[in-house]
Amino acid sequence: MGNARSIVDAWLLDIARNVPELADATQHRYAGWGLENLGDAGTGRHIAVFPVPKNSTTRPWTVGSLPSNLDHNAFRLLVWESAMAEVTRLQDDDDANGAWLDLYETVKARFLIMSNMALGATGSRVIYADWDAYISGTVRVMEFGFVVEQSIQFTA
Repeated sequence: MGNARSIVDAWLLDIARNVPELADATQHRYAGWGLENLGDAGTGRHIAVFPVPKNSTTRPWTVGSLPSNLDHNAFRLLVWESAMAEVTRLQDDDDANGAWLDLYETVKARFLIMSNMALGATGSRVIYADWDAYISGTVRVMEFGFVVEQSIQFTA
């Protein structure tokens, strides 16, 4: 995953520039195990992008000069915000939930743009994998999974 930093940086930049609801979100990068992730969301929205090594795979692959591997490097993109109002009054906010669903659609659309197929890694291919949404404590969370597929050449 030699390009993990550039992939994270490129996706955070793309999302901040092209998803108005996340333009001012506090950005967290590189580490899903970071202490800030899913912490106090009382100050607005937060977004994190990071690699997920345990979900990454590689296999031998023949392309160009031998030997090479085809790497599938897994990443997660998380968005979170406070849901304190819903949690404390034990009642859903349909307007907030609808806006959250709209935000999901907008973020997912960024993974389906041809020019984003190689964000952060030349010659790669981004594959949208999955999404999830849930409440964690008093925080509303959505997660997106994606894989960056790329050929890796061995060096001498």
